[in-house]
Amino acid sequence: MGTFRRGAGLLLAAVAVLTIAAVTLAANPPQPSSPNQPKKDGCQRAYTNTLLLKSPEWVYVYKDRTIRTASGVSHVTHGAKDDAPGQHRFYDFNSNLTLDKKYRYLLGGSASAKTGNFAGGALADHEEYKRLHYEWESGTLPFFAWPTDGDRVTVWGSWIWDCGHFTTKGKVTGERTEFHPLNALVVNRRNSYRAKPGESETNVFISSDGNYAHAEEECALSHHPDPNDPGKYDAGYRACVQAAGHEQQPLEGKYSFFVPAPPKPSPGATLSYRTKSDVKSTPATEKIKVKSNGLSVSVSLKSVSGGKTRRFGRSYFLHWTGAHPSSTPLKITFKQLVIKKADPKSPSNTKASPWNLYVDLNGYWKLVNDWAPSLLSVKNGQKITLNGTVKINVPAGRGVSLLMHGRECDEPGGRTVFGEKVPIIKPCPAVLDEPVQFSNDEVGIVLDNYKSAAKALGSHTSVSSAKTKGFPGSGTISFGDGKIGEKAFTLKYVVKPG
Repeated sequence: MGTFRRGAGLLLAAVAVLTIAAVTLAANPPQPSSPNQPKKDGCQRAYTNTLLLKSPEWVYVYKDRTIRTASGVSHVTHGAKDDAPGQHRFYDFNSNLTLDKKYRYLLGGSASAKTGNFAGGALADHEEYKRLHYEWESGTLPFFAWPTDGDRVTVWGSWIWDCGHFTTKGKVTGERTEFHPLNALVVNRRNSYRAKPGESETNVFISSDGNYAHAEEECALSHHPDPNDPGKYDAGYRACVQAAGHEQQPLEGKYSFFVPAPPKPSPGATLSYRTKSDVKSTPATEKIKVKSNGLSVSVSLKSVSGGKTRRFGRSYFLHWTGAHPSSTPLKITFKQLVIKKADPKSPSNTKASPWNLYVDLNGYWKLVNDWAPSLLSVKNGQKITLNGTVKINVPAGRGVSLLMHGRECDEPGGRTVFGEKVPIIKPCPAVLDEPVQFSNDEVGIVLDNYKSAAKALGSHTSVSSAKTKGFPGSGTISFGDGKIGEKAFTLKYVVKPG
C-alpha cells in the first residue's frame, strides 16, 4: 500500500509537471527563429502585390490569432514616415519595447545569424534592433496614450510578421515580428508632464478598432496563395480585407494591470488617487483595489450593438499624504517655424509641399498642423507663426525633452495609379501634382534634451537633422535614409517659468 501510494504520488506529480509544461508552452510558444517561418505563415516577399492588396503585409506568427501580452521599456516613439496606401486610413503610431525577460520569446529571427529582429548587429543603430516594434493607426490611438522614451509599457495585441520589411541595408535578413495592431496598452509615465507635485501617472487605452491590419491578418488565414502565381493570394483575398466589419477585432474578456504609486514619503503616509477620463468610452466594468504600493485594476468592456467600435481610455494619478518632492512648472511657447527645404529630396523645387509635423514634450503629443494649418502648403523660406503654448510640470530630478519630426506628403493619395484610385492616408491631404512615389520624404528631426527644468529656460532655435543620437540608448536614429531632411526646417521656442 505504501509503495503503491508513493508510486501513485510520483505519477500524479509527473502528470502535474507535464500539464504545467503544456500550459506554459501554449502560453509561450517557441521563439520563431527559423528564416523560413514567415513564409510558412503566409509572407510572400512581393512588394508590388503587397501595395495592391494582393498579398498580405501582416500575418500571424504560427498562424495563431491568440492575443499576446508584452511588457518592457518603450523607445523612439514617432509617427510613421510613410505607410502603404489602401491599407491605412491614418498613418501609424510607432514605438519599440526593450522586453522584460519573460517576453523575449516574441522576438523573431536569430541573434547569432543576425536575422529578423536581430538584423544588422549592434552597429545597425536601428530603432527596432533587439526590440519588439509595435504599431497602431494614429487615428485610433489618441495622443494621451502615446508613450515617450523611458516609459514602462504593457501592450496586448496581435503577434505578427511584418511581411513588407525583410531586408536590412539591401540584404535579405528576414521579416521581423511585431505587435500590430494593438488592442490595449498601459503606459506608466517616467516623466509626467501633467501630474501634480508628488503624483505618478498611468494611462490606459483599449479599443476593438483593429484597422486594415486586423483584416489582412484574418483574411490571410481564410485565403491562400494563388497556385498559378506564388507572389499573390487568391482572387478573394482583397475583397475579404475590404469587407465591412472586418476591421473590428476581438478583445480580452478582462484587462488586468497594476498602477504603481510614487515613492512613499513616510511610514504613516496614506495612498490616494484620482482618475481622468481621456476619451468617450463605451460601457465597461472597472474594478480598482488599493494596494500598499499602488492600484490593482481590471477593466472589462461590455458588448455594443451593431458591431460598433468599443473603447476605453483613462488616466490614473496616485499620491501620498504628507510631504512630497516638488515639481517645477514651465510654460513652453512654440513661436515660429522657418521652412528651409519644402521638398527635402529636391531643395530647389519651388512648388508648395504638404507637411505633417508632430511634437512630443515630456509626453505631451500634438499634431503641429492643428496650430498651423498652413503646414499643408509650405514653400522654401516660408515663416510660419505657431504661438502654441504648453504648460508642463517637471518632477524633481527630471529634465525636459522636446521632439519634433514629421513627413512631407508625397504618396499619391487621391490619384489614379495603375488604373486604381489610391486612398488618402490622414492627416496628409490629396497629393495630385507630384511625380508618383510610394513613400514620403523625411523632413528631419529636432530633439532637444535638457537635464533639468532650469537648464531648459530661455529662447531656443533648433535646426532639423536627418539623424540624431538624442534618443537614450538607441544609437544614431533616422526616420528616413539619414540624409534627406537635413536642415529642412528651423524651430524657435521659448521656455519660461510656469
